[in-house]
Amino acid sequence: MENFEKEMVEKIIQTGLQGEFIRGDNGAVLVDQDSGDIVYLLSHEFKPQDFCSKLEELLSDDNRKHIFVVVKTNDALHISKIPRGV
Repeated sequence: MENFEKEMVEKIIQTGLQGEFIRGDNGAVLVDQDSGDIVYLLSHEFKPQDFCSKLEELLSDDNRKHIFVVVKTNDALHISKIPRGV
């Protein structure tokens, strides 16, 4: 997360918390570096399926200690996390 500006980190956290409140807590914030979009998706909405499964495993093991962030670049998905209460 060190590559993001403070305002972007705040937007990611806000999007994650609102997404969890509205849609449930089995998801992550998707940051699309190409479009600049920041959205909350449930784990089963991510593609491909093997990525979806890995994300679900990480969320389950974490016990809500972090907000998960998936950064989409033009050729890959990268998972980061932000500690809750930051």
